[in-house]
Amino acid sequence: MHKFLFVVLVGRDDADLVITTKVPAIIFLTVITHKCHHVPLREGNQFKPLVLIVLAGTGILCGAHRLWSHNSYKATWPLRLFLMLCQTLSTQFSVYSWVRDHRLHHKFSDTEIDPHNSNRGFFFSHIGWFMTGRAQEAKKELRKIWMEDIRRDKIVMFQYYLYIPMVFIFSFIGPSFIPWYFWNENLLLSHLAVTHLRNVVVMHLTFTVNSLAHTWGMKPFDRFMKPVDSTLVWFTTLGSEGWHNYHHVFPWDYKASEYWGYKRGLSTNFIELCARLGLAYDLKTTSPDFAMKRRLRTGDLSCHVWGWNDPGLDLVDKDMAVIRHKKDEDQPSVTHSMAKLGELKPVAKLKES
Repeated sequence: MHKFLFVVLVGRDDADLVITTKVPAIIFLTVITHKCHHVPLREGNQFKPLVLIVLAGTGILCGAHRLWSHNSYKATWPLRLFLMLCQTLSTQFSVYSWVRDHRLHHKFSDTEIDPHNSNRGFFFSHIGWFMTGRAQEAKKELRKIWMEDIRRDKIVMFQYYLYIPMVFIFSFIGPSFIPWYFWNENLLLSHLAVTHLRNVVVMHLTFTVNSLAHTWGMKPFDRFMKPVDSTLVWFTTLGSEGWHNYHHVFPWDYKASEYWGYKRGLSTNFIELCARLGLAYDLKTTSPDFAMKRRLRTGDLSCHVWGWNDPGLDLVDKDMAVIRHKKDEDQPSVTHSMAKLGELKPVAKLKES
């Protein structure tokens, strides 16, 4: 029992001790809100938690997910710094730990090794995995996940080594005291609404991708996968992560969707804006023709990769990808680098042999 309470109150991670109080915050909010319901937020302050929710979501979806987990685009250091700070605001582990777990999820989606295996039930895939430790098989495979690109990112590693003080400052102390000091907000209410309630909302909205998007919806690209395209998840993530069946087939696509226009969502439009400003470049996507061809061969499960630099990514798929806002660099791809070292043969050569 004491171990369970420790996990709920403190959180768990093999790399860094993450101070997360989201689950007890639900009980805490219920009791305190009942006592202080006569002390509402001051007029004009009701929308400030929403701003922080959007910023935290941007740090997760555009930063930890599409940039660092899947290498679906590249970013200059000012944008990477901004996304790192926003991700810290979300209180969902460090970027390093988030990326490592997410790559494991894509490599072993909905198996016993998957950190939030949806086959273990809706509750487990949504939040139960967050309250329990990893399986032994998952711990073994976690050590094998390729993380060299993340280790070379100084901004990510800065956050990794200083995560605990940073999360206290950016996610707890700052959001609680700034409204109280600058806008004369009630300190207790500020702490509850802008800090704890925001954390609870961000957590459950993002976790719908692990639960709802692996349970109810359509499978237009691979009917044998658990991930689904879900309009409900599209709504809960502000139009960013609803097309999950597509995403698991093409995890390197910066849109995380086959759609253009309004269906692209907030995250894709943010990345596009950053590209126009010169902050993001090498935006990788899939051509409509190639996406249609993939749809026609729905029984092929060869695309279980974590993102662009996964050594197991088929070179044919990589060659067919479209890179927008291209910026020339002399850095070779991970696949070709590993092949040069003799550690891996390119997939195309394996097929020939």
